[in-house]
Amino acid sequence: TRSAVPRGDEKKFGAGRLDVGAAVARLFLERGGMLAVAGGLVSLALAVLGGLHGVGRVATVALGATFAGGLFFLPFLPLEPSATLSLLARPVMAWPPGSWAGFPLWQACFWPLGAAILLGGSRLLGPVMMALCAGTGAWLLHGASTGSTEIWWMPLDYDRLWLLVHGSLCRVGGLGVAGMQKMRRRTT
Repeated sequence: TRSAVPRGDEKKFGAGRLDVGAAVARLFLERGGMLAVAGGLVSLALAVLGGLHGVGRVATVALGATFAGGLFFLPFLPLEPSATLSLLARPVMAWPPGSWAGFPLWQACFWPLGAAILLGGSRLLGPVMMALCAGTGAWLLHGASTGSTEIWWMPLDYDRLWLLVHGSLCRVGGLGVAGMQKMRRRTT
């Protein structure tokens, strides 16, 4: 097994003991960072397909990374701990407290797709909707591939199927918004 403590530090931590704080911090950074990179890359692809340039492209990538992985680095900054800081450090799909994050209608594509359909054609909010679909899709597909997201009332592996279908639909919604943005930019 791997330790969160670097090799050669046996004097401080002892053989076989684990520094729990370092292990939790490492897991938090690795998981949040991986999700942020996935959301950012998908957002970048959608921004390129949507014909966004400059600030619009950068904002779309940053928002996609934030929707997927949250502002995962905030707890490591020298800031006063607070409920707001804790909430912003988590991905949007993990915002409900406790096991409420496993509610099937929350871990679904309904609210990102609804927002994308209603606001995706807007010149100002279209890039935000692309990022929302990309980040949510990255979260749902990560949960489907790793089994890290448990869904209520889903026996066997139906929860993974649920996450896979809804994550894919989020990506399709993001492609739809990218197409709307491309058409809007072509006509104006």
